[in-house]
Amino acid sequence: MNRTLKYDLQTNLINEILSRFDNKQTAADALSEILSINREAGYRRIRNVTMLSPDEVQKICRHFGISLDRYIHSNVGNIVFNFHPFVEPVRNFENYIDQLLNQLRRALQLDGAAIYYASQEITPFQYFYFPELTAFKMYVYGLTAWNMDHLEEQKCSLTLFSPEVFEKARECTRLYAKLPSTDLWGWEILNHSLNQIEYLAETHRFDPPEMALTVCDQLEVLMMRQEKMAQTGKKYFRTPLDKEKYGDFHLYYNQLVHTNNTILLKSPTVRMLFTTFSNPNFLSTSDDHVCDYFENWFEKTIRRSTAISVHSEKYRSSFFNRLSRSIQHLKAKVILMLDSR
Repeated sequence: MNRTLKYDLQTNLINEILSRFDNKQTAADALSEILSINREAGYRRIRNVTMLSPDEVQKICRHFGISLDRYIHSNVGNIVFNFHPFVEPVRNFENYIDQLLNQLRRALQLDGAAIYYASQEITPFQYFYFPELTAFKMYVYGLTAWNMDHLEEQKCSLTLFSPEVFEKARECTRLYAKLPSTDLWGWEILNHSLNQIEYLAETHRFDPPEMALTVCDQLEVLMMRQEKMAQTGKKYFRTPLDKEKYGDFHLYYNQLVHTNNTILLKSPTVRMLFTTFSNPNFLSTSDDHVCDYFENWFEKTIRRSTAISVHSEKYRSSFFNRLSRSIQHLKAKVILMLDSR
């Protein structure tokens, strides 16, 4: 690598670090701590007086989650994603919850952080409030995405999960409620979950069988919670009375857009894109080209969507009534299955 490329690379890397701090001195202090060097040595690197060693570049990139590919490759079509199961494989249910908790805590450390969420199904952060619904979705994920072979011989039951799993799941819901978010939904938002409930009920994989009805009931309460949040434009955790402690919530409907679950975490200093890949596994990247593209995509799509939060009472009521009817329809089918045993 020639000297010019080294300096170009270091300049880009230092600029990336500086963008995450209020001033050079704070950045130099953080760099000194990361590299285990004194403050003056850190400041010399911030000013490009001292070259970063390869080991130092590696430490910086790992700490800040920076990919060098954006600076080395001129072809903007080459993008590096992190694949979550390769970084932290899901070996048990609590392991998955812990990973989500870590992501949420990091997001809440960013000043002015907000989330843009285009979803084809309800998010974990929404159903984590309900034990049976959490158990149901985690069981399905264990069977389909995490290759937990022991579940093949076991039915979906609360006994598969420790109390800590449900406690941590609720903490995810609480932390997620603190983040302002703009959600983009379609009519199909419940389709995956409804199909999964029906399949498990038909194949007698709920234990007890009546758990299928409990999951339906909790799904309906979940939709009532989401409707209330849309009505007030605020998230909440336990009741709407505590909404002032939590983030804003904007909900839009668009039937024409079909995309996998996509989350853009945006703050004045950091942007990160998450997109599902064999849900609930996900790919993530902080690549500027990708984040620019999806930030623009969200802005354009929202302009072409129907707002169903705050003042849009007619559209909101129609939207959630239709979702409620779909749950009631499935619940009636499940009751017939239980009666025919």
